Amino acid sequence: MNKNDDTAYLSKVAIRFCNEYIGLCNLERKIRKLGEEVAEFCQAVGTNNKDRMREELGDILFIVNHMTDALDTTLYDLLSETLDKLENRITNPNYKRHDKNGS
Repeated sequence: MNKNDDTAYLSKVAIRFCNEYIGLCNLERKIRKLGEEVAEFCQAVGTNNKDRMREELGDILFIVNHMTDALDTTLYDLLSETLDKLENRITNPNYKRHDKNGS
């Protein structure tokens, strides 16, 4: 099994867990839960407790991974797209960021 297979398997398990056990079936609830986890991560950063930061960051990634299902994508695909975008910013002197209106 390669990393893509592992990622897909973990994603499916995470989605099933969220749907069956913590009821994160719609995007709005996922966003609320993500906000809670980010707040907990910030608290951990404030105490400089690396074990707790690591735990909370894992929770954040778990929720973000689950949110990808609502967008019919994977965390792997999103990270690949972001890396491509960052590389383009570095290598393309004419790169122009989108403004808030999407243009």
